[in-house]
Amino acid sequence: MHIQGMPTFSQQNNGTDSHGENDALSNENSRQPPEDGVGGRGGLGQGPSVVIPIGDTIGQEIQIQPMDIDEFCTRYDLGDDILSSLNNNDVELDVGALIRASNLMNPSYRLKLGQVAEVKWALKVFLLSHPSINELQLPPGLFKATVIGGRGGDGGRGGLQGGTGGTGKAPKINWKEAQKFERLVGGTGGAGGYGGATVGALGKSQNPNGQERTPPPQGVEDGRIQGGRGVEGGWGIRVGGVGGVGGAPVVPLEAVGTFKWIEGGRGGTGGESKETGGKGGDGEGPVFPQPLVVIDRDARLMISANNVKLREGQEINPQLRALNVNITEELIDRLDGLGFRTIGGLFEIYDADLDVEPFETGDKDSLKLALEQFRNIVVHG
Repeated sequence: MHIQGMPTFSQQNNGTDSHGENDALSNENSRQPPEDGVGGRGGLGQGPSVVIPIGDTIGQEIQIQPMDIDEFCTRYDLGDDILSSLNNNDVELDVGALIRASNLMNPSYRLKLGQVAEVKWALKVFLLSHPSINELQLPPGLFKATVIGGRGGDGGRGGLQGGTGGTGKAPKINWKEAQKFERLVGGTGGAGGYGGATVGALGKSQNPNGQERTPPPQGVEDGRIQGGRGVEGGWGIRVGGVGGVGGAPVVPLEAVGTFKWIEGGRGGTGGESKETGGKGGDGEGPVFPQPLVVIDRDARLMISANNVKLREGQEINPQLRALNVNITEELIDRLDGLGFRTIGGLFEIYDADLDVEPFETGDKDSLKLALEQFRNIVVHG
């Protein structure tokens, strides 16, 4: 398991933004009077992202059968586009290197979202078909994590009116998965800023469980992951700048059990002003992506043996159409444009992958239904 973009605890507490510029430098620059009298927005405090390598297995050494990329792409029918992208990589690759890769979405691999899914699918099938590999999952959860929502930044001080505190956003967790967590606590809104004439409004708290925010337990540095901290908004003559967003940590649901404490980001304080203090930045709540449809080892192997392409030429694959799987041509067009080629590759989609363009409202539910239908046809005949 690898954590991308994970700042040190000293960086988090000192408000280092995602570009590595610290508060002191940002605030010094922000003290220059802006032309329109409005302070600049504080920088984003990017949250850490946990990435699970393909080869994370339960307590086993992986003995990889040597295979070059050309043979791998040919054996698993990944197509010329994926083969070309992998062969153009700056580092000489083989299957073993791909399995140990921490993030196939890294630009150096030159792969689209769908192409990454197709490669992941092929790699997992490759591992499962190897005699010494029996399972493809993380170790059993060591902890039940306490999850804390984000904390909105305080509103900035204003000569006339204080700024509004930022929103502390709550964690979003499916109720079916709630048993994975010890305690869920909503976000905390930032305090309104002080104003000579008017005090700014408090920020909003998203707190679905009605629990008060509590400080983290002492001595839990091990197994703790925190979101980023937004930089303070710039100083403005008329209006202080908005505090930066405190980015959320992104932890795949299957990795939650490796952490004791998961805390959202903290929004930056709104900038000061002679008139109106800036709004505090929002503190994003933790995000827990999960596969759109979960399959076990046996189902994966059965699907692999019955895998079908989404298209044959420009048309929907007749084999797929004959199965009466509820997937529209419009949705296949969108998936095809991102490099998806097979039904198998679609089982590597995470729910958050469909929260971006070109996908539309309802595409996630439609695709989930189609994959469940295909899984049931293959597994149960």
